[in-house]
Amino acid sequence: MILNHVIITLISACVGSFLNMLIYRLPLHLNWVKGRSKCTHCNHTLGIFNLIPVLSYLFLLGKCHYCRHKISARYVLNELGCIAIGCLGFYLYSFTWPFIFFCILWWILLSLIWIDLEHMILPNSLTYFLMILGLIQALINQTLPSNVLAGTLAGVLFLCLSIIAKWVYKKEAVGMGDIKCAVALGLNLGLKTSLIGFYIAFVLGGVIGLSLIVLKRKTRQDYIPFGPFLIAGAFISFFWGSQLWNLILR
Repeated sequence: MILNHVIITLISACVGSFLNMLIYRLPLHLNWVKGRSKCTHCNHTLGIFNLIPVLSYLFLLGKCHYCRHKISARYVLNELGCIAIGCLGFYLYSFTWPFIFFCILWWILLSLIWIDLEHMILPNSLTYFLMILGLIQALINQTLPSNVLAGTLAGVLFLCLSIIAKWVYKKEAVGMGDIKCAVALGLNLGLKTSLIGFYIAFVLGGVIGLSLIVLKRKTRQDYIPFGPFLIAGAFISFFWGSQLWNLILR
């Protein structure tokens, strides 16, 4: 059992390191297949000992080995998040197909959170990948009609919200990336779980957005990325959606 957790931790940490590369390169339209990793400040090619997940960041005290420029904590937080997802997936499903789907889904969604926070975009390559993942899961679980219905309704719902918000605020408030992410969540999570997740996302977005305005960290004219709220709502709904659904129906 301990060996299994060690293996999961190592694999998840390596996945987190790979996703860190994607998180940096995809929004900048850089080649993520070729090219050695470099310091984003001094552009020095990083050696293997600078790229050990989690440990390199700790040993280097969060600074580049060459120029001593501070490294964003996002790198190590993403790796730790991937490890947590891998261990949670193993706890829930052991070594089964659901474990693989669970990890891939939430690893990619975690990456989307970081990208949206830094660049306010949700790359098509990742959201389309999640759509395909949802269709594959639905085929295996024999829930294709209901999952396709969930994805379609999610897309229609967010498209309508985008049109209404643009009419009310005279600017784009719900982007196409958010719409595609909602479709991907519907395809992967099903109707009930995704709808509850969307509800939670709007509540979280409203509370946090209003708080930022009150604290004068944001103004009413500023854009606030909605992807992290969508994904956080989906995560909460994935684990506690049934209980929340029963509360709503009471």
